[in-house]
Amino acid sequence: MSRFLSPTLAAVTPYTPGEQPQDQQYIKLNTNESPYLPSPRVVAAVSEAEVESIRQEMERKERKAMELANQTADIIFPGEQQPESDHGIRYEQAETGTDRDRHFRRAKGWFGYTLKTSKEASRLMITTRKNDPMKVAILLNNERLTAAPTISEADQEGFVTLCYPLPQKLGAGNYPIRFSPDGTEWTPAIYEIRLLE
Repeated sequence: MSRFLSPTLAAVTPYTPGEQPQDQQYIKLNTNESPYLPSPRVVAAVSEAEVESIRQEMERKERKAMELANQTADIIFPGEQQPESDHGIRYEQAETGTDRDRHFRRAKGWFGYTLKTSKEASRLMITTRKNDPMKVAILLNNERLTAAPTISEADQEGFVTLCYPLPQKLGAGNYPIRFSPDGTEWTPAIYEIRLLE
């Protein structure tokens, strides 16, 4: 014990974060808790129907995300260091950035990766922004994708997906993919690349 600490203070049990007092005389609130009810204006503004609608929309989005995850054979998040490193990023005259808290990569030259899959894949899906030019040359396994993609509706933040059917199914293995401008100065900013079953 320190010679500067009084015996009385030394005998006090120190506070443990997150722990409630053991005697029922007191209730400890965490920093995100309040002992007061919401403002009557908040209660009036949010109806039960609105809460139920929000809950149903969240469930729908979660189901959709789970379905997409179950179909995914490989995924890359361009502009994020670990996913790019894991997939052997290569590039020339390319840059990364963020928009709406999502990372992206785009290029005046080109950029590419090695896709890795342990199951068959028949589609390639990329995520970009609605306002970006949708023209991009994609070489997958050294073959240019020529089929027109199916383009989704833009989500609330303006992101769209382009889903390309592959000319032939890919089996388990590693496949090079490369993006370059197609009649434009830059590729679109690409936020996500997925191989799908």
